[in-house]
Amino acid sequence: MEIKQRGMKNYSNFTDEDEKGENQLKQSIEMPQMTEAQNNLLKPFPSISRISERHTNRMTIKEEEKILNRLQIAAIGILFAPVIVLIAGVMAFHHTNKYFLMFPPFVSLIGICATLCVYFGAKYTKESLTKHIKMLTQWNNIVAQDFFTNSLYILHLVASCFFYIGIVSVISHQNLLESIKDPDISWKVKWALYFISGASLKYIIGYIYIFYLSCKLSIDYENIHNYVQVIQISILISAIGLILCTGIYWLYWHALDISENLAPIITHSGIILGIILLIYTQFSFFAAYKEHISLIILSQIISVILFIFLWLYCMLIVFATKDFQASVSTNCYQLLNIMQDKHLNYLGCKEKYIEIESSKDKLKCDEDQIGKIDENDGEEKYGCLNSDCCEIIRSAASAGLDYIIGFCITGQILLVFALECSRNLLKKIERFGSGGERVMDKRLFGVTIATLLISCAIGFALR
Repeated sequence: MEIKQRGMKNYSNFTDEDEKGENQLKQSIEMPQMTEAQNNLLKPFPSISRISERHTNRMTIKEEEKILNRLQIAAIGILFAPVIVLIAGVMAFHHTNKYFLMFPPFVSLIGICATLCVYFGAKYTKESLTKHIKMLTQWNNIVAQDFFTNSLYILHLVASCFFYIGIVSVISHQNLLESIKDPDISWKVKWALYFISGASLKYIIGYIYIFYLSCKLSIDYENIHNYVQVIQISILISAIGLILCTGIYWLYWHALDISENLAPIITHSGIILGIILLIYTQFSFFAAYKEHISLIILSQIISVILFIFLWLYCMLIVFATKDFQASVSTNCYQLLNIMQDKHLNYLGCKEKYIEIESSKDKLKCDEDQIGKIDENDGEEKYGCLNSDCCEIIRSAASAGLDYIIGFCITGQILLVFALECSRNLLKKIERFGSGGERVMDKRLFGVTIATLLISCAIGFALR
């Protein structure tokens, strides 16, 4: 039976002569490279010689323990960030009822669990490594490594969410505060958003260090290709978010009378970019699975091109939507009059009319602020449209664009991680060659398919 432990096989049926060679190998385990005399000693034992050849390219036990110690410290260092986001997110949502602010507490809970798993996974791997230093192919260390690396994969997905949370909480800061009239509550929510942004940034910085250490270990464990695939799953999620957010924004605002001010290229480009990102993730996933150098280099080139196009699309949104956002403010009462009460309640506008009368003449508001109320009994009534709802509509129009920009910038950050991880995959191929265990690849492919199916279901439901 074949098992993966630091790139070696479980040679349990050694002969007596092979056992001698194994003892010689164990005595040199702390040496970064085998000497010529040791290699000559192991030549009569082919199975041991194959292990020693791969061992010369690996880090020593002490080097691995040093990295695991650093990972433990880094995990403790970023643990407080999701706790802060959890507390600040709950408080901000309580005062604003903005649905976006439900997201940070949920991600924080997963982040706390993932960070603790990384800490204990590193500790378990280190202890198992020390305990079985004389038995290099023990199952205990394999289980420890699997638990540890799986924790790192989950941590990356959590970090991707924190990228998005931090970006949106910064660029959409004013929109999240606009509907709050009470100065005291506004002050509390403002500081809660500052804490969310700052804690997210701290988590991101800490994760970058963890990512650097994890890549070094993943090369030595020969499962760096799985890390590439996990990053592609996070990019896949960002691409789906970009497609859904852009499509829903277009379907909603396109139905209103001011749609001529929303250039089709703004939304259509976002959908096309999202689809291209989806195709890129599948191609990069396949390149990592095959560990083919030419395919990996091609995926790196594509990632650079996509990074540039995402940046250009962000600039397009910023500069090409000014007329649209100005038209929302100018035609606010017109929009408010045709919007359904149900959707206004969803946005946070609880009262569409602040005054209702049977005749327009009895209303004490401007002509353009008067709206007709449809009643089931056929009786005509008129009301003064709530000016506070205009601010909510402006905020909703701007916030939707902020969410789209958030997905674009998150995608750019993840493309940089994918580029760096692919570079480390090329290092692994150069040192150890292609191939290895493929059980995790099948699981990650299943996650990819499940993500696509769930996203399609969500898209049809929102439609």
